[in-house]
Amino acid sequence: MNAKGKIFSQAQFRASQSCVKQVADTGEPVFMTGGIEGSLAQQESILEINLRAIACLPLRRISSESDQLEVLGILYLDSTKTMHALSGLDKKIVVKLAGEAGNGLEKLEMIRSIEEKKVIEQEMAVAHKIQQRLLPQSFPQFGDFSITASCEPTRDVGADFFDFLELRPEELIGVMADVSGKGVGAAVLSALFQGALDMECRTGASLSAVLEETNQLMYKRTPSNGFVTAFLFSLDASGRGEFAGAGHNPAYLFRAASGEVDQLFSQGMVLGAFPSSRYESSPLQLNSGDVLVVYSDGITEAANSEDEMFGEERLLDILRSNASAGAKALQQQILEQVDNFTEGMHQTDDMTWSLGRRFCPARTAL
Repeated sequence: MNAKGKIFSQAQFRASQSCVKQVADTGEPVFMTGGIEGSLAQQESILEINLRAIACLPLRRISSESDQLEVLGILYLDSTKTMHALSGLDKKIVVKLAGEAGNGLEKLEMIRSIEEKKVIEQEMAVAHKIQQRLLPQSFPQFGDFSITASCEPTRDVGADFFDFLELRPEELIGVMADVSGKGVGAAVLSALFQGALDMECRTGASLSAVLEETNQLMYKRTPSNGFVTAFLFSLDASGRGEFAGAGHNPAYLFRAASGEVDQLFSQGMVLGAFPSSRYESSPLQLNSGDVLVVYSDGITEAANSEDEMFGEERLLDILRSNASAGAKALQQQILEQVDNFTEGMHQTDDMTWSLGRRFCPARTAL
């Protein structure tokens, strides 16, 4: 806008780019009211406009990152005539105006940041609700098995998930998966994997074939840095079935008869990384009192204040000492001991586990 109140379009507005750049780079104001001096006098933009006076001031605020002044914008005045009338008092007024304008811009930035944060928080809350609905809302009542599971994401939305599928009479399929990354992106990838896996399981194929078909789809639909680790198992009412894994940490199978713990290793590659990966399933048998524990590495990699990890040995000790009390009691012990170990330290990975115990009918009252 000029002195007569006329508003210029962007094409009509002209300013000394050299002067503006100098003030933006140095953070120092430029006042030349009786003629242009120094290096600016020879700048093409000033000669082209035929300027005789410039007042250019930075609009500054204190950076939240470095506690140093940073330039938010520029207050710019110029004239093709000298401005000898710009007295010392006028200069102070202009400087004061620049300071107030900077404060105003800072407040606007703060308001915008707050509003943007509110929008993000609202979106994350919606994503959290959607993801929670994707997790099982109840656990299967399957034969004489006791089944429980839990997921504690490090953020509003997590990268881990578990699921139980009862697709045919007298058969249960369980899955534990850990998606690369964190936040909304990982949650979207998790939902894609869950849908693809559910679809493949419904074909009645073996677990190895399910993983191979799911891997093909994930490879085609996910970014190059996106992948999933997974552990799948299937059981019939007698406790017989199979398991297969894709880059996941080993599951544990507590044997009630001997008190020993078998490790069930994932032999296959992670899903979504290579198009031609092959997967193999292995036989699985749960006898009376046996406990199957499937978990994500957020459990074993939970760290304390000295950056020491919880580790597999502590988890195995909990399993050996508490498995005979049942799945729910074992889950509570895992949660309590991980919490005690980390001493409230913020964790960097989701913690998810799934436990199943097959009860001997004569011991169901214990």
